[in-house]
Amino acid sequence: MVVGAYFEDSISPINGYEGDRSENLEANVGAAYVFGESLPLPPQEAFAKAAAAAGWTGPDSAATATPLGDGIPNLLKYASNLNLGYRDGRTLNYFWEHAGLPRVRPVTNGSATAFQVEYLRRRRSGLIYTPKLSNSLLPGSFVPLTGTPAVTPINDEWERVVIQEASDSLTSPTKFAIVEVSLP
Repeated sequence: MVVGAYFEDSISPINGYEGDRSENLEANVGAAYVFGESLPLPPQEAFAKAAAAAGWTGPDSAATATPLGDGIPNLLKYASNLNLGYRDGRTLNYFWEHAGLPRVRPVTNGSATAFQVEYLRRRRSGLIYTPKLSNSLLPGSFVPLTGTPAVTPINDEWERVVIQEASDSLTSPTKFAIVEVSLP
């Protein structure tokens, strides 16, 4: 939004400019004030900026790289609000409600059993989060969850996502979940 101030001619700061405008000999020259949210960076640029701030260069700055040897790809750390500068493998819980890897657990509602995946998501980031479930760890066995996500805003940058899938522990006693994160 741009707001005009038709008769503005003072030498007070305007939009952060504190220079002397006394050389402005005309009275009532006016001013324009700009208000609004800054647009988010495109996902690739935002990730590259975070990688540079963490000191990653060359191959270590790739989204799939694990420069700290902790097995957690850079993009997953970035998408989970983990510290990019050191080994940080925290799991999301109520002690670190603003950071952590996805949390996976069985839940019981009365007599019904469900499998719950809970994760953080950067709001308006453009990142693609895909929670998946499998009965094994075989490559290609994970399929996207079909439950309806419950989304709770945390702050302007983060939100918590919880998805539950019905689960029968008798017919399928073993479950594995992942949250794939990708750049568009």
